[in-house]
Amino acid sequence: MKKLWKVAGFIVIAAMLVCIVSVMISGPDETTVTAPKANTASVGEGEPLEIPTSTPRPIAPSYHEIAEKVGTMTEAQWKSYLPTLEGNAVISWRGFVEDVNVKPSGAFELLVDMDTLEELFSTHDVVFDIADDAALEFEIDQVVIFSGTINRASEFLGTITIYLDDVSLEN
Repeated sequence: MKKLWKVAGFIVIAAMLVCIVSVMISGPDETTVTAPKANTASVGEGEPLEIPTSTPRPIAPSYHEIAEKVGTMTEAQWKSYLPTLEGNAVISWRGFVEDVNVKPSGAFELLVDMDTLEELFSTHDVVFDIADDAALEFEIDQVVIFSGTINRASEFLGTITIYLDDVSLEN
């Protein structure tokens, strides 16, 4: 009797192995239908074709809204908040030329003060690269209106500095 149970157990295990191997070899059932992933399309047999979509960049709040918000935050909160601005679009921000800085590479960057000219203690708030041929065209306290993309934002001793990429000057 004991031998009979061993044989029956062996048959059951063998049958299970045969089922598992046959499923692995045959692949998915032909009647299985799967919905395509978002932004993909099938092109005959093989892998789905990715369809690129453009996602609009979020628009950053004004510099003054950012500075005001950071002014009410703890250090832990603003260290968490400032990176969320990266990649946001800056649209028609208005500031005053504080300086044109020569970088170690020899390239130029514009330092823009976003505070009013009447502010007693003020430093540059926005920094972005400018073309070499434009570097000599700027004057201290000249109004500049610009748009771009926030590369990064930092805080040092209570001052927020926004670094921009892909900047276009509107004046």
